[in-house]
Amino acid sequence: SDTTGANTASGSVTFAALPSGSLTAESDEVRIDTVHYTFVSSSAGLSNSSTQVFVPFVNSLDVASTTTTVAADFVLSINDNELDSTTSLGITASNAAAIVYISGSSAGTGGNLTIVTGSGADTTATVLNFASYKSIQGGTNSTTTSTLFTLEALGDGPEFNNTSSIGTDGILTPLTSSAANNHFTSGSYGGRSSNFRWEVSQRNLKKGTFTLLIRQGSDTIKKKQVLETHSNLSLDPESPDYLLKRVGNQKDTVAVEGAVAYIQPVGEYPNKSKFVRVKTFSDGNKTPNYLDENGAVTSRYSTSGSYFPSVGSGSYGGAFGNVVGGSGQSAGDFGQEIAHPFNFYENIDTNNSQGVDISAITSGKSAYAVQTSTVGGGYRTAISLLANKDEYDFNLLFIPGIIDQVGTGHNAIA
Repeated sequence: SDTTGANTASGSVTFAALPSGSLTAESDEVRIDTVHYTFVSSSAGLSNSSTQVFVPFVNSLDVASTTTTVAADFVLSINDNELDSTTSLGITASNAAAIVYISGSSAGTGGNLTIVTGSGADTTATVLNFASYKSIQGGTNSTTTSTLFTLEALGDGPEFNNTSSIGTDGILTPLTSSAANNHFTSGSYGGRSSNFRWEVSQRNLKKGTFTLLIRQGSDTIKKKQVLETHSNLSLDPESPDYLLKRVGNQKDTVAVEGAVAYIQPVGEYPNKSKFVRVKTFSDGNKTPNYLDENGAVTSRYSTSGSYFPSVGSGSYGGAFGNVVGGSGQSAGDFGQEIAHPFNFYENIDTNNSQGVDISAITSGKSAYAVQTSTVGGGYRTAISLLANKDEYDFNLLFIPGIIDQVGTGHNAIA
């Protein structure tokens, strides 16, 4: 997540009387956060510091000072010392008559500062009520969430989709009825011993590393069942602990060459995790040269927190499912392998029967048939894969519902 300033803090000081500025008496002051602005009749021989600024307010032309001239002198002292970095409050000031308006130099909560008045070491002014004030407040931040990388469960079937309500001790509330969660529609099984969840247990921004845990789907924060621990992961491609090297990003896909289907691994790094792979990880989220030759974080990553996942399990308790637009998560998209396009049992018709779309054979459709450069699914793809004698060794195949010996219009699979 990235945090940026949304609103700018503001406050004011209104002078009702001239402050005490005698060098022989305790001078009145306005303290903003850690900086004391001390009013003096003369600043000769006095040096400003990061915690004390002397505000000379007696007019050099012996013209009587007013609350307006005091306000102007206060503004000058604030702005000059911020400009030359003597102080670093991150504020600017201006005045209208006796009112000094102070605001943060930039938006965000960092500009929220407290103002008090006093004299010397206490909060009681020598000239009582010489000024009233409103502390510098109202600065706010906004947080935007973006996807650094996406993890994908290594497993088949809807039970790995476990997005659910989060119950006591962070449990992913398990499904209590399967009526709406059959294997051919969408749905979520919740946390079960047969699925899993993720957690970022710690991160070290000085080193640019974090630890990823894969936990049992049915565990709780009070009794974690850790299945895998991937410690000190890095997003730097040159690091031996690079995320893709340590976890992996490969998956098997069905490809076609010469009208024959075969299994083709996709992804540069073999899967080291038994439970997940990195599905997406854009180049823009990688952190090459995170550390310089002295082991310090390079200036490019000065806001290093935004480059790494936050500690915790996110808004969904580390569940797996679809993330929609980076802001919402659904139960998951089961895809063509599970959302079957084929008709079974009472749904069989003359065009679609138990793994073979007959209309694809007669109409030249390529949705599910293995052709020269495309592949779909069903028995045609499976049998084409099994034709590879180097990969598969069998003597007899059982193909429920498929016949190849009865007249015309039978379920051709060749």
